[in-house]
This record gives sequence, structure tokens and C-alpha cells, in this order.
Amino acid sequence: MLFRSCITLPQANDVGVTAITAPGTSSPAGGCAVVTVDVKNFGANTQTNFPVSYKINNGPVVSGTYSGSLAPGATASVTLPCFTVPTGGFNICSFTGLSNDGNHVNDTICAGSVGIPVIPVSYSQQYFEDRKSTRLNSSHT
Repeated sequence: MLFRSCITLPQANDVGVTAITAPGTSSPAGGCAVVTVDVKNFGANTQTNFPVSYKINNGPVVSGTYSGSLAPGATASVTLPCFTVPTGGFNICSFTGLSNDGNHVNDTICAGSVGIPVIPVSYSQQYFEDRKSTRLNSSHT
């Protein structure tokens, strides 16, 4: 029996996003949540200074730059500017923008998250004074 194998060499230049590590599956709505992603060098050449971006739903693209030196096969974490978390479900997609990337299939990853509404709770000083007064004046049997 004869088996054929095909070995594919990596592209010279090929980076991509492998995970969105923040925000998680939920965040407080209305807050500013940073985006942290893991990028990997799938190529044969060391890469430096390449764009890493994200987009929430159909909103504008928010960009940053990986400014380190990423060796072939290495992974690094990139923190991007924060966004205002919407209320309810939303999608976040992150992608690299290496200009001479030889394989765009691994550039992008998407994840879903939920913005949880925050209900502000406040008590006036009078509330606390009334509670303290009630406790002091109550009789225990």
C-alpha cells in the first residue's frame, strides 16, 4: 500500500490572532473594557511592528500596533484601547494587518460577549441616619 504525504512549508510572512482573552463572556454595560488578544507568528520570518485591530458588531475599527519582535512560532499578548460595552449581546472580531501576509485565513478570530446592565444603587445620608436611629431606639426583649 502506498501513502502520499504532502508537507507544506510555512509562508515567509504570516501572523494572525489566535484568541480574544478580554473581554470575557460578559462585562458591565457602559463601562470601558480593554481588548486583549493573543497573536501568533505562523510564518518563517520574525515579525515586528504590525497592526492589530478589532471591531465591535458593525462599529468602527479600533487599531493598535504589536511593537515587539515575534519569532517564528511564538505567541504574544496585545492590549488594545478600550471600548464602551453595549447593553446586551455583541460580537467582537480581532485581526492582524501585516501588509505582506502570505496567508489571510488565520488573520481573524471572533467571539461573542454580553454587556450586563448596571443598576446604580445609592442611599442618602438621611437613610443611614434613620436606620441608625431606629436601631438605637428599638427595644429588645
